[in-house]
Amino acid sequence: MQDSISLTLGFGSAALTLLVLTEVIRNGSPVLGLSYLLIFGIGSTSGMLIMSSLIGIPFALSSRWPNRLSGVLQFSAATSSVLFGFYYGWQIIS
Repeated sequence: MQDSISLTLGFGSAALTLLVLTEVIRNGSPVLGLSYLLIFGIGSTSGMLIMSSLIGIPFALSSRWPNRLSGVLQFSAATSSVLFGFYYGWQIIS
């Protein structure tokens, strides 16, 4: 299941990138298109790296705590994530 979701998101992202790249090349030059791809790739990779690191810091630090506190942190993170998902989804549909 996870692989199919990743594959679907990858195709969607690739399609959007190609759509924008086509417009950039049509209105500019191939060098501008290559620059767009380079900046997009660096920005995407950097953003994912930063967010993954920020999300992982509390869990890395909690490994020194007793198991009960670590479990509370994990439960809190999961609950917050689900609640934020519902909130964000509600904002989209309403």
